[in-house]
Amino acid sequence: MRYIRTILYILLFMWAPLQKASAQHEIRIQGVVKEVTTQEPIAAVVVVYNGDRVAVTDIDGKFSAFVPNNAELLFYNPDYNDYVTNVDNRQIINVAMTMKIVELEETIVVGKMSKKTIVVDQTELEVVGNYFHLKTKFRVPKNIFTSEKRFIVQPTLVDVTREVDTYFRPVVIDGDVYKINRQRIAGYEEGEDVLAPYVVENTLAQTEHIYAFHDSVFISREYFDNDFKAECYLAVNANYENKRRDYLDTVTIARGTQNPLRFLDYKIEPLELNDTSLIPKPEMKLVAEQGVSKIGFVIGKAQIDKNNPQNEVEMNAIKEKLNGIIENRFSTLNSISVIGYSSPDGRYRSNAILAQSRTDVVLNEIVSSLPESVKSSIKMSSMSVVEPWSRVAQLMKEDSLPLGDEVQAIVDKYHDDYVNTQVGVRKLKDYRKVIAGEYLPRLRRVEYEINSTEFRNLTIPEIWQRYHSGEEDISRYEFWQMIESCEDSLQKVEMERVALKKYPNFSLIANREVIRLHSVDSIDYNVLAPSLNPYSPYEIKYNQALMALKDGDVEMADSLMRFVPTRDRTSYMKAIVNTLNGDFESAYPYMASMGGLNEVLILLCMGRNKDADMKVSALLEDQANWSNPKIWYIKAVCANRLDDLNYSIDALMQAITLDPKLEEIARLDSDVMDIIEIIAPKEEGGSLE
Repeated sequence: MRYIRTILYILLFMWAPLQKASAQHEIRIQGVVKEVTTQEPIAAVVVVYNGDRVAVTDIDGKFSAFVPNNAELLFYNPDYNDYVTNVDNRQIINVAMTMKIVELEETIVVGKMSKKTIVVDQTELEVVGNYFHLKTKFRVPKNIFTSEKRFIVQPTLVDVTREVDTYFRPVVIDGDVYKINRQRIAGYEEGEDVLAPYVVENTLAQTEHIYAFHDSVFISREYFDNDFKAECYLAVNANYENKRRDYLDTVTIARGTQNPLRFLDYKIEPLELNDTSLIPKPEMKLVAEQGVSKIGFVIGKAQIDKNNPQNEVEMNAIKEKLNGIIENRFSTLNSISVIGYSSPDGRYRSNAILAQSRTDVVLNEIVSSLPESVKSSIKMSSMSVVEPWSRVAQLMKEDSLPLGDEVQAIVDKYHDDYVNTQVGVRKLKDYRKVIAGEYLPRLRRVEYEINSTEFRNLTIPEIWQRYHSGEEDISRYEFWQMIESCEDSLQKVEMERVALKKYPNFSLIANREVIRLHSVDSIDYNVLAPSLNPYSPYEIKYNQALMALKDGDVEMADSLMRFVPTRDRTSYMKAIVNTLNGDFESAYPYMASMGGLNEVLILLCMGRNKDADMKVSALLEDQANWSNPKIWYIKAVCANRLDDLNYSIDALMQAITLDPKLEEIARLDSDVMDIIEIIAPKEEGGSLE
């Protein structure tokens, strides 16, 4: 007996999955995966069914797939906790995932200090990108700094115009005895010495007491036209126990700025983004469909009237519609409902029973051809309705029959008294011929309703209708369709900005907006920022770099342009950014191919003063350039660097005569500030006329 029971259990166990499998059918699902707290969409979530990947979420967290209607799905992303759900015949499945909380072990970060190379042994404020560089040397006499002392140097950039100080990196050198004395002081803690991070190795003895210094500070480009100088605070302390200073002084070590690139002339246009692969792919939407029809029956029976050819047409249409839904992979049959109507003539209960019987007949006829797997997954319902006498009166009045008013009067007289109302109506003169012969049969019917949903692309009018109705779930593709359908340019711009508000990382639209901003000389980093990632088109990085360049942030522009490939359409921008960022060797080949004053400027930045002088002299051989004050100004710079004082004076006078505003620049330019003091001394208040 136990053996038989075991066999039955095994058979039951084997049969149950088969039964479940036979009840499955494949449906199309789609949805959105978001973070549970922020509700931000999560990209790259893998949707897994039965161990196989069936979908991956896109940048908006959306996915779609074909799976069995009762499949169990796993949503996986390494940064989030797994999420498991059952389809349960749902076509829309939205998921909220929680981020994993990872406990990190203690990490030791080892930093590496980069050492700057001294390029030019001079005391100048050199402008490179957004940075003011200071390169100088400190010579320390042996009789001032000895092993018992500490040497402190604090170079400072002074914005004379704004009266603002910006500090370079300080230099602190401790003598050997001074260092030992500090360590021997009772209760001394290293943290009490605020200058400790700036102590450098004492190599003065090996370098004949000369220390080379090179550092830079960031200055916003809006202040570049201000008057700058560099000061240096110098102090030498005695032994640690005696806090007095043996030496204290502040000296000016640089005046003005050396910046030939103040005359760099360039005009860069943003790049159009014409990558068709970025056009959003068509996205199907779940659209509800329903059909309603009528079936006529034999009077007094639950039997479809075969003599009525319309009934056959209706039944064939029903079956054809159902087959179309089942065979369409993008459609899902949700429910079938049948309502049977009977006329009020006769006993109410009998009429209700007859109506219900008729619904059952139609329902069985409809579902008879459906596969079992479909039957088990849809909702089926039926109900019966006995039409009231007021409905008869309504139909007759719609046909403008006076008899309808008589029927309505009887209904109003007896209200809910079904029996007396029926007796009163039957006494009317034309009851048998008109009411029973024409209008009561019209009430005896069965109506069915098939509810289904289908994934399909919406038409442009449907998209606009949903948008104007306030629908929020408008996809990128649908926004693109609306934008491209706009005939009015202002409406198109308006819709593009609405799309960007909904999808900030809509690259194609964001790039168009940046081009519009550029055309009106406006800057907004936030437009392209959401579209920036390692895989974004290089045009996006290029145009964001252009925004940064217009804003004076050369460092950001340079960082972005490193990810832009060298193309014919990008070489000019790369050369300009490299020039402004101080990478003159990389920029020069392109700038040389362009020629003109820009080539001369970069030669000056590279210290190739003779080459620069030859190039600018060649420019002045063309009489058309004689009226260009900038060329004369740069000729003065070249001549002064080559110690040709007379030519420098003549060229600078010619430049200022053509453009008097250059006098103010010359007074801040360390390349010619000595020359301007000769031809227009500031203390005399004179200027060139």
